[in-house]
This record gives sequence, C-alpha cells and structure tokens, in this order.
Amino acid sequence: LSNLLGLSADAFNNRLHVTRPVLPSFISELDFRRIKVGDSVIDLHFASTGQGEIQVEVRNNTGSVKVEVEQQEKRLEAA
Repeated sequence: LSNLLGLSADAFNNRLHVTRPVLPSFISELDFRRIKVGDSVIDLHFASTGQGEIQVEVRNNTGSVKVEVEQQEKRLEAA
C-alpha cells in the first residue's frame, strides 16, 4: 500500500514524502491512518479527482512532521 501511495518516510528530517500517489480505478477515496514518522503520528486522506490526479489531505498530525506531495511534475506541501 505504501508503494501504491508513494509514501517514503524521512524520520531524521521529520518529513513524509508522497510521490505520485495512485489509486486503483475502483477506489475513489482512501484514509490511511496512524502513520508513524519519528515521534509523530499522522492520518492522510487520498481522493481521486477523476482527472488522473490524487488529492492528499492531512487529517490529523500529532507531531511536527511535514508532508511533501509530488504530483506528476509539480511539488506541493500538504497542510
């Protein structure tokens, strides 16, 4: 699941990278909960826009981990 969503943790720098996430065509939304990165625990929500892009939203962050999302050729920071 981590590979499909493009998750890569960097606990030393307190970051979670989400690189070109993909959802199968039969799943339009997915909640991935209690992801541990260093001392932080976060919940992420993935939703298909229907245009080949996946929106990523941080739903809960019990620490100071930063989430960086890379969609195709652009890089964004999720709030």
